[in-house]
Amino acid sequence: MRYSQTIRQFIAIIAIQSIILVILGTVLPGVSIQSIPPAIILALIYLISQVLYWWIFLHFLSYLPGWMFPLISTVVTVSLLIILGNQIPGIMIIDFSAGLWTVFILTAITVVIESYMSLDVDQAFDKYISKRLILKRGKPQQTETPGILFLEIDGVSHEVLQKAIRNGRMPTLKRWLENGTHHLTTWETDFSSQTGAMQAGILLGNNNDIPAYRWWDRQKQKSFRSGSFWDAAQIEKGRSNGKGLLASDGASRANIFSGDARETLFTISTMLDRNRPTGPGLYFYVINPVIVFRMITQFIYAVFREWIQNVVQRLRRDKYVVSSRNALYAFIRAADCQIFQPLTTYVVIGDLLRGMPAIYACLTGYDNVAHYTGVESTEAFQTLEEIDRLINRLGQAADLAPRPYEIVLLADHGQTHGGTFKNTYGISLQELVRQAIDEKNNIFYSENNDELLDKFDAFIKDALPGKPRTTQVLNKFISRITHESMRKNSPNKRAGSSTQDVISPSDAPLAVFGSGCTGLVYFTESRQRLSLELIQVHYPNLIVDLISHPGIGFLIVNSSTWGDVVMGKEGLYYLSTDTYEGINPLVHYSPNLPALLRRECTFSNCPDIIVNTSYDPKTGELSGFENQVGHHGGVGGPQSFPFLMYPTKFDDHALPIVGSEALYHLFVSWRNTLQS
Repeated sequence: MRYSQTIRQFIAIIAIQSIILVILGTVLPGVSIQSIPPAIILALIYLISQVLYWWIFLHFLSYLPGWMFPLISTVVTVSLLIILGNQIPGIMIIDFSAGLWTVFILTAITVVIESYMSLDVDQAFDKYISKRLILKRGKPQQTETPGILFLEIDGVSHEVLQKAIRNGRMPTLKRWLENGTHHLTTWETDFSSQTGAMQAGILLGNNNDIPAYRWWDRQKQKSFRSGSFWDAAQIEKGRSNGKGLLASDGASRANIFSGDARETLFTISTMLDRNRPTGPGLYFYVINPVIVFRMITQFIYAVFREWIQNVVQRLRRDKYVVSSRNALYAFIRAADCQIFQPLTTYVVIGDLLRGMPAIYACLTGYDNVAHYTGVESTEAFQTLEEIDRLINRLGQAADLAPRPYEIVLLADHGQTHGGTFKNTYGISLQELVRQAIDEKNNIFYSENNDELLDKFDAFIKDALPGKPRTTQVLNKFISRITHESMRKNSPNKRAGSSTQDVISPSDAPLAVFGSGCTGLVYFTESRQRLSLELIQVHYPNLIVDLISHPGIGFLIVNSSTWGDVVMGKEGLYYLSTDTYEGINPLVHYSPNLPALLRRECTFSNCPDIIVNTSYDPKTGELSGFENQVGHHGGVGGPQSFPFLMYPTKFDDHALPIVGSEALYHLFVSWRNTLQS
């Protein structure tokens, strides 16, 4: 049955391609196709030319330097089509340009057909091309000792994943659960529910002193950002003990931190290390006309789809719409979902087929899309559907690997839905702080809406190794059109506000950071955290104005009398004694939150004032300081409860997990059990 279905699909593809070729023969300069019969033969030639290309590639081209692959593969593929096609009576392809356009259009049409027919083209590619390439050049590690793949789906809460599975959006995960190979559960993040802190905990086993994605370092007198090449390298160096999750020959792919991996690619913390190994140099095999044109087609389709969905959202008059979801955002979304995620998947497949003992890779698409379209939007679930296909492909590649593999799926945090703080309350956090103090004081303000762009920077730098000028030009270009656009459309933008990374205390005695639903306020002139009493002396209205605002759920300060105190509108929670007065400001949150806040308050870089926006337990919503509709970075709702899906054979006595460092210890124990 399956064989006959494949034959019918093959015939349908040839028929459609033949019609397209006849049309090209009339409209494309340099191409002449007189009738359907020669078009059918050319369509067959096109398929044969791909087979010939891959044979030539595997036996000859794969030994060439990686940077030559794009040029050589383009010349070979197009030349084969021209040489073979011109042997057919009734067909004339005049020059290389005409042949290139023919290949591109045929590939684009084939992508659409394959998508409509749900053909397993990628799986066939992995089996017949990738695996053979690895056998020739990858030195696969043949062993019966199992390997382990940790696949992080950025930003997916346990609640959202369950809905996606129930709604049929993730058939691969549903099949694994129904077959009994995997269990699905949740875990609880640290207070700062964002990728920088969570990946430091998961991969390094130490996320101490990382209070947010971006923060103020009192001793160094500068701001730190987890996504900065320089800052991430320092953060990892200060927390690594050589025993990270990926130590002993592991591979890190598209992460912020390396986890002490031997090989890293698209990993921010290792970008500055010119001597780091990335892999055997096999990953350029994807840079050929067929695959590149497939990606271009999917990219263009995704851009138009996002534009249409954006217009539909505005016509629908959704409750929350953000200005940062503009025309440019379509290119960012398409690049992440149709290029960055598939390329990361290609790389991981290569790692599996080589038999790497431990791999940790991050797919960022859902987190990005949910930030701008909504946590449970159609667009967000579409992205999860695309990710499920990538997971299925990885699962099939693992079956071809030279060692058995166990696959662990997880998210580093979730997201909670809600509007922006500015749009909801008509004032930004920066303006709220400014109103409460002397207007003459300069305030540094920064919000964190560039995590994905940080990873794009890493992708560009790794995609162009040894080409610093090209990398620098592309980085500046992308930074200008993306960061500037985001900043221009930010509801918190204020004329004359400063956004530099290094702050002079004389220029800005107050530094305010917006991190999702969490605000961080620092008095930069002090080398230690100021007490509540001192803050009241210098800025007597600041605490009162913050906590009385309807958009602020609670704030945390340190009192010289009572220690760390959580302040709500109608009550106080004393973290040192776990007691409260009035109405408990933490009543609608996890019972683990007091312990998580106590830990946060021990950090040397803990803000002088921590602010968390109001969480409505009835609607499950809260607002965020960034120009987004999906928020994380603090507490309230699903953001603190990501999913964990693991093989049923694993020991789960340590569950439920609270905190990313605890998850690291669980993962290390699983890896040690498999590979000891």
